[in-house]
Amino acid sequence: MPYVLPAVLGSSIFLYGSEDDATQGANWGGSGVLVGIPSHARPTRVHLYAVTNDHVIHRCPVVRLVNKAGETHVLPGTALDWEPTHPDGDDIAIRSLGAVREHEYWYVPDEKLLSREDIDPEHHPRQISPGDDCVMVGRYINRELRQFDRPVVRFGNLAMLPELIYQEERAFDQESFLVDMRSHAGFSGSPVFVYYEDLGWRFLPPEPERQRPRESPPLPESLAYEDALKEIEMRHAETMAELEAYHKANLERFARDPSGVMGKTWLLGIDWGHLPIWDDVFDGARRVGRMRVSTGMAGVVPAWKLRDLLNEEGIRMARDKTEKELAKIDEVATILDASEHDELSRFETPEE
Repeated sequence: MPYVLPAVLGSSIFLYGSEDDATQGANWGGSGVLVGIPSHARPTRVHLYAVTNDHVIHRCPVVRLVNKAGETHVLPGTALDWEPTHPDGDDIAIRSLGAVREHEYWYVPDEKLLSREDIDPEHHPRQISPGDDCVMVGRYINRELRQFDRPVVRFGNLAMLPELIYQEERAFDQESFLVDMRSHAGFSGSPVFVYYEDLGWRFLPPEPERQRPRESPPLPESLAYEDALKEIEMRHAETMAELEAYHKANLERFARDPSGVMGKTWLLGIDWGHLPIWDDVFDGARRVGRMRVSTGMAGVVPAWKLRDLLNEEGIRMARDKTEKELAKIDEVATILDASEHDELSRFETPEE
C-alpha cells in the first residue's frame, strides 16, 4: 500500500445542509476538496477554493473544514455563494475562500490537476492508462451517521478513460473517468487521485516487427542451425539492452520530477457518484420487484473541468483583483521595512 501524503489526507472537506448540522457533524450530505493557486504577488498566500459537485451544493452548501492545527471552521452560506456552474454544464462547483496564509490549510496545488495533454497518446504515451492505482479521500462517518474530522481513504483502479456517462438525476451526459472503487452515498464530491510509485513496464518501447520465418528451418545437425541459434541469441541481447537503456532513461527522468518522489501523482478528478444497476427481486420463483444495487464503479469528473472553472473569466478577474491588492500590501510592507532599516542604521552608526 502507498504512503498517502498529509496534504492529500487533509485537503478533504464535508458539506451540510445547515450551519447547525455542520457544527454538530450530523446529516452529512457530500464531500469536497480544497484546491489552491499560489499568489505571485505574495508567495506566503494562496488563493484557496472549495470544490465539490454541482448537484451537492443545491442541497448542502455549508462547508466544514479543518486547518493544519486541527481547528474546525464552518462556513455558512447558500448555493448562491458558490461560483457559476461550469459553462458546459459539468457536475462541478467551486467557492472562493480568499487568499489565505499558505501554511494554514492542507490543499491540492493546481499544478497537480490532470490535464487532457497528460493522457494524450501522442504527447504522453502510456503515462496514464486503465489499471493504474487510484485513491479517494473522504471523512470518517460512524454508525450513528455522525461525521468526524478524520480522513478515510478508499483504494481502487482506473477502469476506463473518459467517456460520456449518463447521470440519471441530472439527465446529463457527463464526461467521466470510471474507477473501480467501493464508492457509496456521501462521497460525492470527494477528490480522486491517480498515482504510481514505480514505472514497472509502463515505458517499455514497442516490440520490433518480427521477421518472417524461414520457409524451411535448418536441420538440428546442420551448421546453419548453429548459426540460427547464435543469431537469435544476438538479437535477444540487443533487444534486452535497448529495453534496459530505455527503462533507465525514464527512471532518471522521473527521479528528477519536481515532486521529489519516484512515480507520479495527479488529481484525477471529482467523484460524482457510484454507478448503479437494477436487479430483480424474487419471492421464491416469483418476481416481486427490482432493487437498485451499486456496481462499486465510481464516475469521476475529469480534473481539467475544474481547471476550466478556475480559469473562468469572472473567477480569474476576481483573483487578479486580489493579486493587485496583495501587491499593494507588499509594497507598503517593503517601504516600512526600508524605513525601519534607515532608522536603525542612523542610531547604530558609531561616532568617529
